[in-house]
Amino acid sequence: MARPLRHSASGILRFKVRVPADVLPKVKGRKIDLPIGLDMISTTVGEFVEASLRTRDPAEAKARHSAALATVLRYWSAVREGPQPLTHRRAEALAGIVYRDIVAGNTDEKLTELVGETERMQSTITAADGSPDKIKTALRHFVDQAGLGIVPLLYTKAEFAKLAPSFANLTPPVDWYALLEAVFGKMADSVLTREGMIVDDDGRRLLLDSVRAAVVDANKAAVRNVYGDYSPDPKAGRFPPSEEAKPKAHAKLSVTDLIDGHLAILKAGGQGAAAEKRWRPIVAKFVAFLKHDDATRVTKSDLIAWKDYRLLVEGRSPKTVRDSDLAALRACFQWAVDNVKLPFNPVEGVKVKLAKGVRTRGKGFTDEEALNILKAANEYRRPDQEYEETAAAKRWAPWLCAFTGARIAEICQLRQEDFSERDGVPVIRINPEAGSVKSGHYRDIPLHPQLVELGLLAFVAASKAGPLFHRTKPRSAPRKGLPPSPKVNPANAVAASVGEWVNGLGVIAGKVAPNHGWRHRFKTVCIEVGIQPRIADAIQDHAARTAGEAYGDVTLKAKYEAIKTLPKYAA
Repeated sequence: MARPLRHSASGILRFKVRVPADVLPKVKGRKIDLPIGLDMISTTVGEFVEASLRTRDPAEAKARHSAALATVLRYWSAVREGPQPLTHRRAEALAGIVYRDIVAGNTDEKLTELVGETERMQSTITAADGSPDKIKTALRHFVDQAGLGIVPLLYTKAEFAKLAPSFANLTPPVDWYALLEAVFGKMADSVLTREGMIVDDDGRRLLLDSVRAAVVDANKAAVRNVYGDYSPDPKAGRFPPSEEAKPKAHAKLSVTDLIDGHLAILKAGGQGAAAEKRWRPIVAKFVAFLKHDDATRVTKSDLIAWKDYRLLVEGRSPKTVRDSDLAALRACFQWAVDNVKLPFNPVEGVKVKLAKGVRTRGKGFTDEEALNILKAANEYRRPDQEYEETAAAKRWAPWLCAFTGARIAEICQLRQEDFSERDGVPVIRINPEAGSVKSGHYRDIPLHPQLVELGLLAFVAASKAGPLFHRTKPRSAPRKGLPPSPKVNPANAVAASVGEWVNGLGVIAGKVAPNHGWRHRFKTVCIEVGIQPRIADAIQDHAARTAGEAYGDVTLKAKYEAIKTLPKYAA
């Protein structure tokens, strides 16, 4: 996510955002005005849009950065859409923004200078007494002193047409809109950028006329103030509301669109199935809480209210709210920011403080607990009403977890074809083709000799092709009082059954995850027998802790030598 950058020398924070590749050829070299605090700052567009945020305060910089980013994103959208027509009403609404900016920015010094200049012009025009020659001389004087830009401040378009002969000898010839562009073009560009608009040629001319009239009215209001007249400005109410300056909203960006977009990216990389199952219900509940599905209207306050509702009203645990509810929404809104659909992530900075839990034991099984679970697995016999595959999972999954440190779902989704032999070494492949793998990568794990002695390979050889521990057709999740929907990953359903069975044995003291406890125990045993951390991580699919660890491969031979050092279980 784009965020303020601190200058290494001055400490002042800066705005810097890369220009999208599809927009860059159309905008490179153009000027763009950004709202920085109370000012509009002009900067030239290059590969990036950059500007000083004019503050060292992180909170203020973040607010200014968000406002500037919103302006930039609206501008990119306008560039992509191309020039649009402009109605007279909308042109006047835009001009009203210019009018209010001028009035608000006039200081006493500016007003005094403006009044003096105006009085000099008026006295000269009055002295001309309608004489064409004197008017021509006066105009020449104004142009010589202040440039041609002074003319549209003194005359309307119709009046200028009558005076056109006075400018006939100028080179190059001057027309009305050339003058307006020179004087008011920057103001027009600034307000269009702020409102995310690009207009066609007719709309441009219409806007320049409206801005000129607004500037003249703003200057007259300033003169009134200098002479002590601070009564309500009669011109201020002539402009349509500023909301009407904005272009009509296009297709609404819904919160549901965000999760669709985020999941599409994950699925393109072969992931996302587990995230979809967990996150879609969260997004649906959040939309119901909001009572609307417009992502552009979601604020940080909405997220804080949602957090409090989940914690205080629904009684969700702080960990669930932090790691599931907010994590899901944070990822979806971040996708929108990264893909230039929203200016900022409203979930950013919304936190849930977790109380430090009291832990009275380790996260892995003790020697005694492990032996009791594995002994029960050896002695397990299938009840008549249980699937053969589920019974097989209770028989073999604990043993496989004990000697591989794999996730229980990775074991429960193993297929017959995931077992093989290489150079005399029996191997299982944790394969994303069989189901969900957290990293999205396959890995090969040699089998410990005790698994072979127990008859695991004989069981695999006697099984038919396909999943060993579940049936291929997804089964519905049993939920009290609700219909059996949505469909649940069958490997996960079997993994849950294994966990319930282990818990039901009554051999675990304290709170230890009945399946995940094996992953913690595996790492503990690896430390005890001196297996290198990198080899243990490769077996368990833990990420490299440094860039250096990502170099080179942990070979099957290295894994097998390590696994052979793991002690047998006398179960």
